[in-house]
Amino acid sequence: MNIPLLTWNVNGRTAKVLDAFIADGRLDFDLLTLQEVKHHHAVEFIQRLADLGFQSIHTGDPTNAGKTYGNLIASKWPIERIALRLSEPPPFPSPIGHARVAIASGEPVDVLTVHAPNGSNNGWAKIYTLEALRHVIETISPGPLIVTGDFNDPQFFPGVLPIRSWGWTREQTWEADRDKLWSRKGDQGSTDEHPLGRWDDAVVWFFDKDESHGLRHAYWAKHDDGAMEAS
Repeated sequence: MNIPLLTWNVNGRTAKVLDAFIADGRLDFDLLTLQEVKHHHAVEFIQRLADLGFQSIHTGDPTNAGKTYGNLIASKWPIERIALRLSEPPPFPSPIGHARVAIASGEPVDVLTVHAPNGSNNGWAKIYTLEALRHVIETISPGPLIVTGDFNDPQFFPGVLPIRSWGWTREQTWEADRDKLWSRKGDQGSTDEHPLGRWDDAVVWFFDKDESHGLRHAYWAKHDDGAMEAS
């Protein structure tokens, strides 16, 4: 079954951005996953999408001072918010959204979307977020699952796998550099230190052709393995 899906980091914009995709009063997608939807714009998005026949959830938590946004998942089918239930939640849990959608065939499909905080301002919080997302995926797999998001990685793509994360240094020294400790200061003032390899592994798990996660990369299926735009 093909499911038309729109995923987009709206970067704090208002629901007016949806106008770019509306034609004849219709939005021709079955699912939407939007990242960085500001708390104070969430109601506007949800109402606008309801007018277009969508049910929506927003993952933002206005009581959490860490981030002023969450993600939004919208569906033309019935949708249910799913709690993350992480034993070790990342510093900013609201950028991970999890919903369950009852698609037309009646089969429930889990939908995950993430906005990984950028590493330049948030340090290792970015990697903690990706590791938490991986944990959620592993608890769902092999059930029906769609994963989308803005990962703020990789650093660049050399044209063949593997990709190069922001933890990667250079080809000649990478194996030795993997164990080097990397200190990164987060936007809450703390400084964490872990091996470079941990950063790289967290990113590579999603983007390299790795059958361990059981996911099919939709873009690669159309444009060949490894095709992507670096962040």
